Amino acid sequence: MLGLIIGGSGSGKSAIAETLIVSYGASRRYYIATMSASDAESQRRIARHRRMRDGKGFETLECPTDLATAVPDAPGDILLECLSNLVANEMFLAGESRENTICKVMGGIDALCRNNDHVIIVTNNVFEDGISYPRETEAYIACLGELNRRLAEAADLVIEAQAGIPTALKGELPSCLQNQAYVKEKNGMILIIGGAYQGKLAWTCRKWALDPDGPEIWNGADGMPSESDWLRIRVVNGLHQIIRGILDDEQAMALLKEKLLNVSAVPGRIVLTDELGCGLVPISTEERKWRENTGRFCEALAKEADEVYRVSCGLAQKLQ
Repeated sequence: MLGLIIGGSGSGKSAIAETLIVSYGASRRYYIATMSASDAESQRRIARHRRMRDGKGFETLECPTDLATAVPDAPGDILLECLSNLVANEMFLAGESRENTICKVMGGIDALCRNNDHVIIVTNNVFEDGISYPRETEAYIACLGELNRRLAEAADLVIEAQAGIPTALKGELPSCLQNQAYVKEKNGMILIIGGAYQGKLAWTCRKWALDPDGPEIWNGADGMPSESDWLRIRVVNGLHQIIRGILDDEQAMALLKEKLLNVSAVPGRIVLTDELGCGLVPISTEERKWRENTGRFCEALAKEADEVYRVSCGLAQKLQ
């Protein structure tokens, strides 16, 4: 069985993939790690993922390139994380062409599938930032896109992760992922995500009969609301902008989450935010931190929200 999990940065795809692979109950469980520990930031990311899978019975196989060499001697279940790092390493560290990278990666995945019962591959959505890149980077994006398409065609199961919520694009969503972590008391909060300029506020105002210029709508560009502001705010429009302004203030981040989830003063609070994770990893450390922290924050809110919607082209899809 071959499964593909795709999502942007901070979308919760890793947790979804781990939940899925653990649910199969194999006696041998392998984690093929493709990230190269080249700097302090990558080392922190590796340490975070190790903490996430601690106690879940994984045997870790380090494999930044040459996936075919990572086929374990004893069969079991495989979680490969992630395809985007593997492709980047092949093209930029090993110097392989786009064509050779595709052949090597597909050959390695074929070998894994022949020798193991379940193979789950995590990959990134890096295709939606609308930025033009140098030719070498565009070649990388095209290579990853082609591999994603090939794997999705061959896969039995394809899942997209958004704010920690899994949506089956192909196959049936496994029972272990249905309503995972969302059994809770109702608090009335609603989370709405989507790309920039997709009509999130207009759709929200139509659905709940709100005035887009009314005092109950807070513009995230104005920063963190005051204590008195929180008593009147029904809609927070632009959570990602608030987060950017308090990115290095852990106390303010904790207070923001507390205020958003405490809807006793204003029942039915609605939180709107841009999705920032569906693009290449930014060069700027601050941009990377903002993107990932916004994704993690939305994942945490989604676990507590009564309803979660994704708006695209002015149309809404209910995720939860």
